[in-house]
Amino acid sequence: MNKFLRHLLLCLGILLLVNLVYIFVIGGNLRSYEEKYLECPEEFRLLILGDSHSNRSWAANTDPKRYNFATGSDNVSDMRMKFEYAAARNQWKGEKAVVLPFEPHLLSAYRETKQNNAANRIINNPYLNKHLVYWLPLFFDQNTAFDTKRFFLMFGKKADDPERDKFTRPHARSRAAAQFPDAAVSRTLLREYQELIDLARNNGYTIIPVRYPVHPYYDSLIQLRPASIYLTKVIDSLAAANNLHVQDFTAPLANPQWYVDQDHLNKKGSAVFLDHFAKQYPY
Repeated sequence: MNKFLRHLLLCLGILLLVNLVYIFVIGGNLRSYEEKYLECPEEFRLLILGDSHSNRSWAANTDPKRYNFATGSDNVSDMRMKFEYAAARNQWKGEKAVVLPFEPHLLSAYRETKQNNAANRIINNPYLNKHLVYWLPLFFDQNTAFDTKRFFLMFGKKADDPERDKFTRPHARSRAAAQFPDAAVSRTLLREYQELIDLARNNGYTIIPVRYPVHPYYDSLIQLRPASIYLTKVIDSLAAANNLHVQDFTAPLANPQWYVDQDHLNKKGSAVFLDHFAKQYPY
């Protein structure tokens, strides 16, 4: 029995050592995703939710009472899990608001599969401590093999500059086709969006409905794409049914030099966006 226990402890020690090496060499997607949870302040007056559009638009924010909880590929389910966590943590006593993206692709079936639901469910598992998940990714992250493979494929390559201009018209056309493959509305996401709106209001948050700006060329594509036109009508109807007026920031940010690619602002663009936002909302 003692020999068995020694072998068990040895194996556990080896696993913990490999886990430690993995943390400091590779890190992994789950850990980088969870960092925003661990960094969430205990007091904030404005919460920003959404996917990469939201995240990049708020990149220039320096106000600690505005928390950018948005992450690339988040869908409505991800936003709800994040809102529940942040709202339970927030001790702010004054008026508070949440910025929700009212963008047509969020109701596309594309967003049912392109999302971070698995990561959020692991992080928000009631039986797991968040710090435990963060420091033991080898035990909880389902994508360690993928992250390891990606690390070695990128090993030796120059790190990509997130501010480097990546806009091309072919990429913009490809992106439009990917985000709006057809006009099918995800009834699941539509229902969950209404639930998120109700949840925010029940927790005392003012809802600020935003349509984030996109590159003028990309905007010209999606304005003519039937799937985008229809999904825009659906999400605008959702806003109207909840007495919300969507503020579209595309027109005042129609400068191609403010974009890193077809639908994401660069740092300059983010600063301009924040200026326009501040003029509209006192949060």
